[in-house]
Amino acid sequence: MTGIKDLPVELLGITFQYVAAPGFRVHEERGVSDVELPAVPDRTLFPLNVAAVCTLWLRVLKLQPQHWQRVVIDVASDPAPFLDTLDLFPAESDIPLDLIVFCSQPAICKDVESSRAGIVFAYLEPHMERYATITFRLVYQSSLPLSRAFLCRDLVSPLKELFLICTIYDLSDDAADDGEVPRIDDYRHSRGVAIHTNLRKLCLTGFDIMDLCLSGVLQTPQDIFQISINQIKFRQQFRDGTSSSRSFAVLAEFLYNVIGSSDVASISLFNISMGYRPSLKRNVKHPITVARMSFTNVSADFISAFFSTFTILAGHLQFVSFRNCVIPRITEWYHHIHVVGSGVKLVLELVDIPFRDNDTARPSDQVLLLDRDESLYNAIEAFTPD
Repeated sequence: MTGIKDLPVELLGITFQYVAAPGFRVHEERGVSDVELPAVPDRTLFPLNVAAVCTLWLRVLKLQPQHWQRVVIDVASDPAPFLDTLDLFPAESDIPLDLIVFCSQPAICKDVESSRAGIVFAYLEPHMERYATITFRLVYQSSLPLSRAFLCRDLVSPLKELFLICTIYDLSDDAADDGEVPRIDDYRHSRGVAIHTNLRKLCLTGFDIMDLCLSGVLQTPQDIFQISINQIKFRQQFRDGTSSSRSFAVLAEFLYNVIGSSDVASISLFNISMGYRPSLKRNVKHPITVARMSFTNVSADFISAFFSTFTILAGHLQFVSFRNCVIPRITEWYHHIHVVGSGVKLVLELVDIPFRDNDTARPSDQVLLLDRDESLYNAIEAFTPD
C-alpha cells in the first residue's frame, strides 16, 4: 500500500484544495462579542495545519499561492520557513490579506518569542499595505510590535482590523518611578498630527494605546468603529507638577477624536484603574455616539471619570455591560441616560457585581459598604430604558 508520503506532488496539491475549500472558522471568545475580538488561534488553522506537518507539504502549498490569502504563523516554532508566504498570494489580485501571528506555547522564553515576533514583523513591513486584518496574539506584551508601526505610515494603509493582544503585561509602568514614565512634553512634536487610517476595529494594550494617543490624532472614514483597551493604571501628574503621558485626560481626548469621526462606536475596556482620585467637575463634556459599552474589572474611580467626561448621545446605545465592577452613582452626571430611540432596545448586562444587603450588615460597616452595596441599583438607575 502506498503511504501518503509517496503520493505524487500533484495529488497532494489536489488533496490540499479540498482541505482549504471550507476555509476555517474558529470559535469566538465568549464575553467579548460586543467588540468581536478574534478567537484564540491554534495550530489547527489552515494553512498552518497542513504546512507545519513536513517540509514537503509546505513546499507543495507554496506552489499553490491561492492558499495564502490568510497567513498563520506560530512563533512557538522557528517562523523562518513561513516568512516568504507573507507575500506569496498573487500580487495582481485586489483581495485583501489576513495575518495571524500567535504563540501556542504559554511557557515560551520571553526573549525567544520577542525575537521571533520581531523577525516576522520585519519581513511583514514591506508588504503591510496588502493586509486588511493583522492579529498578533502573543504571550508577552514586550513581544508585541507597537501599533504606531502599523498606523503611522507615509501612505494610508488599507488595514481595517488591528489586534495586538497578549497574556502577560510585562511592560506596565504602573509602579515605575516618575523618571521612567514619559511626560506629555516628550510628545510635543507629534501631538495633533493626523494619523489617517481605514480602521474599523482596534484592540490594544493600555501601554500601547497611551503611546498611540500621543503619537497623533487617529482618524478613520469608517461609519462603525470598535475599540478595545486592556490593562492600564492612569497617572495624573508627577511630584514636580508636570503632566504625565499616562493621565486619563490623554485617553479621553483620543477617544473623543476617533469616536467623534464615526457614526456609531463600540468600546470595550478591561482591567483599568486610576492611580489618583479624579476630579469629577467638568467644564466641557465630550459628546460621543456609542452603540455598545463594556466595562470588565475596571475601578469605580475610572467609571466615574468616564461618565463625568463623556456625554452618551441618545438613539444608538444598545448594549451596556459591567463585569466584576463596583459601579458608582452614574446619575450624578446624568439624570438619566436616554437609551431608546427609533425602536432601539437596550440590553444591560451585570455580571459578578458585588452586592450585599445593608440590612444584614453591621452598622459600623454600612457606610463603608454603601458604594459596593448599591452597585446594581446604580447601574439600573442610570440605564433604565424610557
